[in-house]
Amino acid sequence: MARAASYFPSTRIIMDSLGCAPIRSTIAKDWAGIQMCKWHGTIDTCAYDAPDDILLVYHLGGSSHVPVSANIKGQSSISRPGLVSILHRNTSVRWEVDGKFSSLSLHISDKYFTFPPNSDNICERLKAEPALAFRNPFISATLEALAAEMSTEIEDNGLLAESLVSALCAYIERNICVDFTLLSPSVLSKEQMIILYDYIDQMLEQRISVRDLADIVDLPQAEFSKRFYLSNRKTPYQFIIERRINKSLDFLRRKNYDICEIALRCGFSSQSHFSTTFKKILGVTPAYFRTNNS
Repeated sequence: MARAASYFPSTRIIMDSLGCAPIRSTIAKDWAGIQMCKWHGTIDTCAYDAPDDILLVYHLGGSSHVPVSANIKGQSSISRPGLVSILHRNTSVRWEVDGKFSSLSLHISDKYFTFPPNSDNICERLKAEPALAFRNPFISATLEALAAEMSTEIEDNGLLAESLVSALCAYIERNICVDFTLLSPSVLSKEQMIILYDYIDQMLEQRISVRDLADIVDLPQAEFSKRFYLSNRKTPYQFIIERRINKSLDFLRRKNYDICEIALRCGFSSQSHFSTTFKKILGVTPAYFRTNNS
């Protein structure tokens, strides 16, 4: 088995996007057809256009809310520490990190599948659809074991690493390729969010129920609440309250509306409710904000 002499194409794509090399890698190890990297830094985005490698990304730490989207079927999700993404051929993926990040990437090339006992080419049978930001203890534990092997100073021929990757590929094929759509936490589409935003803004003076919002996008209430939170990192109630507070700021900057009228125009049941909520979110009372922002 030949020693890896350079970074894989899929590794270089990530390096080019991040503008840096991995802080640790297996480039000097005898892992035939396999390469692992550890990444750490602060970035805005990471764009990945997959070559023929299979790529597993394990979100270790840093930003706890990273939108991730793929070019296949408009898939999107939210990545957080502890979640894994699996990317296959012809996949373009974009992570909107906007902050610190720490992750592991496992790159499995076609070469790996040419060695026995992998010659039945699991790679060809794996689905092309990505699985974005899902939790799987087996995959996470296997990636952590591979990371430990990456860091060890013990000289070996890569047999343990290759055995772990063989088990990982077999597990993915058997347990995950059955239905990738069940793995990625579903989020609301951009079109659904635009419809919901418009509806909420038009109805801020009135009572808005979660059931009403769920009906608009034709989802069961519980499923809608889950998807809404994954899309916005806020519950529907929190989102509506923040929109009402934002609307109140425009009224408060004008002198021709008293605070009680503003409260009702923004959908609060009373001036007291408005003032309490306003101070809880912004740290000052509506009267204080008006005085200092007129």
